[in-house]
Amino acid sequence: KESHVSDELDRAGVLIQSNVTVQTSVDLANWSGRFQKWADDLQPKSDSQSGQGASGQGQPPLDLSKQLIALLRLREKESSLRDQTGVLDWSKDSTPDYKEQAVSLAATQGNLGQALALIHKATPVPSLGPPFTQVAKAMDEARELLDKPQTDAVTSGTEARSVDALSDLINLINEQAQQIGRAS
Repeated sequence: KESHVSDELDRAGVLIQSNVTVQTSVDLANWSGRFQKWADDLQPKSDSQSGQGASGQGQPPLDLSKQLIALLRLREKESSLRDQTGVLDWSKDSTPDYKEQAVSLAATQGNLGQALALIHKATPVPSLGPPFTQVAKAMDEARELLDKPQTDAVTSGTEARSVDALSDLINLINEQAQQIGRAS
């Protein structure tokens, strides 16, 4: 009431009709700011708006969906690599370029390890560091075995450990996302 909103907006309407655009723009900008301030004052403050949100510091909730999708794809590729290793081991006596194929699989394993490192870097959750390290270690061991070349049950088991560790990491991220969803 003290601001005489109705009268002032009527005056702005007259200025618009009189084509006094500069003064009208200034007046409307002032009113826009006042309305925004009033709306902010009237808006009930939730925990996230007052700095007590799910992340604890007023930041938006962490979205790990991109990392989750990337890890699912990575697990699929690791599983496929394990299958290729098994096929190569099964046919190693009749494969003249066995060593080259094993080294090629080692390079693929190295690329998967690099992809894991990029996903880890894009995942700002410190508690997920050890599981990422566990997957990286298993992948690196598999790469070293393939580089020898060695495609036997030991290598297959190491690749299986990589797949299992990736599955565990995916489950941890799912749990993390559920906790964030419940907190917000």
